[in-house]
Amino acid sequence: MNIYGLQKKITLPVLLTTSLILAVYGFYSYEKREKYLQAQFEQTINNVRARLLKSLPSLIFSEDIEAIHPIVEAEIKGKEIFTVAILDEDRKEILFAISKGANGELTQSKDFSILEKNKERVVDAIFFKDEFRKEKEIVAWSILYLNKDHIERELKYEIYTIILTIFLLDLSIVFIMSLIVNRFIVHPLQDISEVTKKISKSDFSKRVHKKYILRSQDEITSLSHYINQMTDTMESLTTNLKNEVDAQTKEIKLQNTSFTNLLSNLDQGFIIMDFKGEVINDPTQKTIEILGINPKNRNVTNLFKLNNTEKVTFLKWLGHV
Repeated sequence: MNIYGLQKKITLPVLLTTSLILAVYGFYSYEKREKYLQAQFEQTINNVRARLLKSLPSLIFSEDIEAIHPIVEAEIKGKEIFTVAILDEDRKEILFAISKGANGELTQSKDFSILEKNKERVVDAIFFKDEFRKEKEIVAWSILYLNKDHIERELKYEIYTIILTIFLLDLSIVFIMSLIVNRFIVHPLQDISEVTKKISKSDFSKRVHKKYILRSQDEITSLSHYINQMTDTMESLTTNLKNEVDAQTKEIKLQNTSFTNLLSNLDQGFIIMDFKGEVINDPTQKTIEILGINPKNRNVTNLFKLNNTEKVTFLKWLGHV
C-alpha cells in the first residue's frame, strides 16, 4: 500500500488549486497596481503642466529668464520628469532648459541635443493673455521629458513580491497539509495496513493503536475500531477452531490406536486399500507375518500374485465396491 502516494494525491490538487487562485489574484493585484501607478503618474504630470502654464507666461513675456529658473527647478526635482525645456514661440531657440542626471544632479543647457526625439514627452503651448487687447498669443512652448523608470521598478518589485508570496504560501500549505494528512490519514492507514498484513499471515498479535480510535469520530476512527473488532473475532474463531481441530485429531488418533491395538490382538491380518487397490494403512504384525512382507503402498493384485485376468476381474469388483 503506497501511503505516501495517497499523501501526494491529496496534497497536489490542493497545491495546484491554491497556486492557480493565488496566480489569478496576483495578476489582478499587478494590473491594479499598474493602473494606480500610471494614474498617479499622469496626475502628477498634469499638475506640473498646469503649474507651468500658469506661472511661466508672464515671466516669458517679460523675458525674466532668471525668475523661470527656480520654478522649473522645483518641478524637475520630482522623479516623474528628467528634462524641462522652454522654447521660443517659433521653436527655433531654447530659452531655458534643465535636465536631471542619473545621480540627481541638475544641468542647464540650450543645446538642442538634449531634446531627444525617442523619449516620451509632453508638449504644451504657453499662452500669454494681453489684458489690454484681451487677446491670447503663444509666447513659448514647454516640453516635458517624462521618466517612467520608477514605475517599471515598482512593477518589477510587485512581480517579485507576488512570486515570493505565492511560493511562501504554497510552501506553507504543503507543510500544513503534510502535517494534517500524516496525522489524520497516513499514519493511521500505515497502522491499519500493518495489522491487515499480519492478519493475512494468521498473526493476530497486533491491533490498531488506541490513539486512532479514541480521537474525534471520523471514517478513519471507525475503520480502526472495526479492524480491531474483526481481528479480535478472527483470533477468537481461529483459536477455537484450532482447539477443536486439535481435540478431534487427538480423538481420532486415540480411536485409531485403539482400533489398531484391537486388531493386533486378533489372530488375523487385515489391510485397507484405496480404489486402485493400493494398501494405505500401517499393517499389524500379524499381517506382515501372513504376507511375509510389509504391504503398505503396494498393490493387492501384486501381493496375491494375481494373473492378468484375475487383476482385471478384481479391480472391476473393487471399482463397484
